[in-house]
Amino acid sequence: MSKNIIEHYHNSAERLLLFDYDGTLAEFASTPAEAVPSEALLSLLSSLAADSANTVVIISGRDGPTLEAWLGHLPLHFVAEHGHFTKAPGQPWHSDPHLDLSWKQPVRRLMESIHLDGSWIEEKSAALVWHYFNSDPDQGLLAAEGLSQELLNLNLPIKIIAGHRVVEVSAPGANKGTAARDWLAKGEYDFILGAGDDTTDEDLFHALPATAHKLKIGSHWPDGQAAFATPAELREFLAELVSSGITGK
Repeated sequence: MSKNIIEHYHNSAERLLLFDYDGTLAEFASTPAEAVPSEALLSLLSSLAADSANTVVIISGRDGPTLEAWLGHLPLHFVAEHGHFTKAPGQPWHSDPHLDLSWKQPVRRLMESIHLDGSWIEEKSAALVWHYFNSDPDQGLLAAEGLSQELLNLNLPIKIIAGHRVVEVSAPGANKGTAARDWLAKGEYDFILGAGDDTTDEDLFHALPATAHKLKIGSHWPDGQAAFATPAELREFLAELVSSGITGK
């Protein structure tokens, strides 16, 4: 399957490459701030973006300032917080002018009421995230399930995402799928690739056409065109894309 993707890549003239960051391009870290891109990853993304046939989009749940601080010096496009914020190279950030954040205070109070060793709360512009990466996994999962149910009981205008050892609450109206559809409408691409590892990336995959290449990282995916066990395996494959030949417009 990988050889078919490489062949398609080098026989195409307009490519759209959509990458999740955490768990996909980079390994998970104990805290989000520790998942700084390596020099090797920066070089890989730089090489992909340097090809004039490529439009490279980092489509992540990360906040915009972090993506810009880590990757903003590269000619990449960004979709932050699952679609609520977007940025083109050299351009300012754009956000949904109708964001309703009135839910944040009650959700924060509920998250703060959970006392679990190793858990903590991350605040983004349009989201609150309860992390339990450093907690006992069984206790963390039980607490996450309880939190999700209590959040539903609040009956607020929110979106609840149970991800990789996190429960993320955000404003509704945007996800990686809606962001991907916006990109699909911007060009006539003869090669489309999306890569992700978590439940939030399922929206991305569902939005892509049948001809797209969906690269799934991890062992929990029931189907897919290509699967990689770890971000390191994906990076090796992307490096092969870069090194196997140079094409462009």
